[in-house]
Amino acid sequence: MKFYPTQSHWIVTDASEVIEFSGCEYDGNTLAIGRFYYQNDMLIDGTIWPKRKEFIEWADRVFRTTKKLLHRSKALDAYIGEGAAKWRLNGGQFVSGFRQAGEPVHAVDE
Repeated sequence: MKFYPTQSHWIVTDASEVIEFSGCEYDGNTLAIGRFYYQNDMLIDGTIWPKRKEFIEWADRVFRTTKKLLHRSKALDAYIGEGAAKWRLNGGQFVSGFRQAGEPVHAVDE
């Protein structure tokens, strides 16, 4: 990982075999849609290299299992957990992100 002080957060390096998760900022009333992903290849010294077959197979199994536990929303282009769906039905709002001042970028509706 590498820390970027101007953005005040850590970034996983391109050469890592990891599943990454970002987003899902929450302020009590709004929840920013996050991202759960991995890359099939990595950049090492300016050259693109494939990640190990074992990593790709493992990551694929993790994604298949995760998707089975969530509801797919075509309108949101996202997977939603049971708790988030209930929270939303009770007045919670999904947003695409937050600005520096903490205000939501825009609401996301089905």
